[in-house]
Amino acid sequence: MAFDLDNLKTDPQKVKEGAEVSYRGGSKLIVAKHNNKDAENYRMIETLKHSELFSKVSDQEASEAELEEAEKISFEIENGALAYHVLKGWKGIKRGGKDLEYTPELGFDLLSDPENADFREDLIRISRTNAHYRPEEKAKATVKKAAASS
Repeated sequence: MAFDLDNLKTDPQKVKEGAEVSYRGGSKLIVAKHNNKDAENYRMIETLKHSELFSKVSDQEASEAELEEAEKISFEIENGALAYHVLKGWKGIKRGGKDLEYTPELGFDLLSDPENADFREDLIRISRTNAHYRPEEKAKATVKKAAASS
């Protein structure tokens, strides 16, 4: 038996602009791939802004306060990448019974709130699920295959 690498092809448009993924309660998230180029560039640029601090951490020369600051900055960088370059939108998301229109600023605030840790974890998991970014014909086949094996 052999493996056909064509089964791993991704749709570049979905990787960058997002795939519509069913979420809880019939809502939908539009999610780009976790490691899309824009998200990776954002992470790199933002990390470089704090290179002195991160160098101290990697060289194990950072104080406890510096370690805490580096952790906080890392969390903010990842939330920025998620809000501005991974989560592209949503449909059917509400708060307090009212529809929420997605903006990256709202996304950043939600992802930064510890009370929304489950949403953040869901978003990361979804954005790392390769099947969401397959070309349409491959995506349908993957879904059918997964349903048949359950």
